[in-house]
Amino acid sequence: MNKSWLKRYDEAKSIFEELLREDPENDRYKEWYLNIRTHLFAKQTSLIWKIGLAVLIIETLGKLSNYYYMDNNIEIIGWILLVSGGILPKIREYWIKYTEKI
Repeated sequence: MNKSWLKRYDEAKSIFEELLREDPENDRYKEWYLNIRTHLFAKQTSLIWKIGLAVLIIETLGKLSNYYYMDNNIEIIGWILLVSGGILPKIREYWIKYTEKI
């Protein structure tokens, strides 16, 4: 199977929008459409947790080497970015599922 086919979420989103217009009661189409939208949002927000992780790694290495020490506020910001980058896609998934009529 061609792996690049699995990464074409933008194309799949438009296809499932069309399928949902034709058959709005199909649960499989709804579930696929929800998963596609969630994955696209997760791809867009993945940079947030990566920045948070980088800040924490740099801060930890600085502490271990006694060369550079960041302020505690920077460490807190790193943790907030790391956690929020992982949680935001799930929050958005529940928001879409329970507020929008798919």
